[in-house]
Amino acid sequence: MFMDPMIYIIIALVAGAAIAVPIALYLNKQKMVQAQSTAQQILQSAEKEADALKREKLVEAKDASLQIIQNAEKESRDKLRDVREVERNLQTRELKLENKLDLLDRKGQDLERTEQKLVSDRKVLDAKKAQYEKVLEEENRKLEEIAGMSSENAKQILMENMIESARMDAASKAKQIREEAVLNANKDAKKIV
Repeated sequence: MFMDPMIYIIIALVAGAAIAVPIALYLNKQKMVQAQSTAQQILQSAEKEADALKREKLVEAKDASLQIIQNAEKESRDKLRDVREVERNLQTRELKLENKLDLLDRKGQDLERTEQKLVSDRKVLDAKKAQYEKVLEEENRKLEEIAGMSSENAKQILMENMIESARMDAASKAKQIREEAVLNANKDAKKIV
């Protein structure tokens, strides 16, 4: 009873398969365990790297945020300093302007007082001039009436009258020049104000 060699081959194949399948399953299981272990290690490594990267990015973000805050604070301080400088300059200019306005106001008041005094003096001078002219006319009329007056006396009286008239005219002219100067100064001061 010899068996057909084909049967031996089939038996050998079945026996080989029976041995090979559990070995293959075992090896496959080992590969799966190893793959899972490797995957777990890779996952842990990736998580560590992600945590490290996250911490690094957080530190970078904090540093960047701190830098932005510091820059903003510096810029704010600089602007505040500039604003205070501008305020000081404006206060100084305002004070100078107020002083100039006070000075101009005082000068204007002085000019008004001077102008009022000049007007008053002018009235007095005009009254004196009118009085003098009246007296002079009376004197001249008397001189004309008195024919028996010596020529020397007549010349002397005439000379005194002419000198007095010239004095009055000079005083009047000086007064007029002063008034014009004050009025012009007053106008100039008002233009400045």
